[in-house]
Amino acid sequence: GHEDGDFILPPLNISEVVTESNFIPDGKLFPDMAPGIQGRSQARRHTLSTRVEAAAEAIKASGEQWLVWHDLNDEGRGLAKLLKSKCCLIEGSTEEGQREAHTRNWLGGHVQTLISKPGIYGFGLNFQHCHNLIYLGLSDSFEKWYQSVRRCWRFGQKEPVNVIIITSDAEISVVENVRRKERQASELAEGIIKAMKE
Repeated sequence: GHEDGDFILPPLNISEVVTESNFIPDGKLFPDMAPGIQGRSQARRHTLSTRVEAAAEAIKASGEQWLVWHDLNDEGRGLAKLLKSKCCLIEGSTEEGQREAHTRNWLGGHVQTLISKPGIYGFGLNFQHCHNLIYLGLSDSFEKWYQSVRRCWRFGQKEPVNVIIITSDAEISVVENVRRKERQASELAEGIIKAMKE
């Protein structure tokens, strides 16, 4: 019965950019994604440059700040190469002091884009100053998706949060898998709230 005030999240806008892959796995005649982690990695590497270029175009066309999540080292490095001094890349091998310096530069608006992996920077950090995110593909981990989106889509965020998932037609099943998990998590949360009210 009380006002929600600052505890109302802004809209979350999720869009997809699906690139054409023409990826034909070993032993197959038609474009498809081979099963398992190895097949997904092959499909992802096949479209790496196309996806990275699409991300760079979106960022360069905007004057706003961006947070880019990737899983393959070559994705992050490729994008950093295209964006040059307008970005900072934080990898597993990035020293602690350098991570802090990169983060401060981005938080201070000195660079437009921060690039990292959800497993490195996707948990526990508050980035509500930024409302634009790009995923250079997705993994099957719903936890990484949930946590990394919420670095920006969190209490204190004043703007609608825009999430762009850049993937290929060979990886659609991964996106569908994460969406299924998200629906199930939402249904579970609604069920818990209903049970508590009762």
